[in-house]
Amino acid sequence: MAWDEPAMKRGTIAFYRVSVEGVLQTYQTPDPGNPAPLSLLVSGLSPYTDYSLSVTAFNVEGGNELMGEDSMSITKRTAESSKY
Repeated sequence: MAWDEPAMKRGTIAFYRVSVEGVLQTYQTPDPGNPAPLSLLVSGLSPYTDYSLSVTAFNVEGGNELMGEDSMSITKRTAESSKY
């Protein structure tokens, strides 16, 4: 999954968190950095299934995580599984 930086930022983005509706796990870009990565492999999903995903940007200030607004949710279908 890939995305663009938010048009309006409140400081330097340290990392992004991806939420997938119906999945208890959240996914986070590895190794917070400057700039934070703009893509992430979301694994462990079922094949040929629709999922709604959203991305949230985070800043870190004084050791505290500061959450930005969630992106609009998008719905994507995973690929069909291979029979091999």
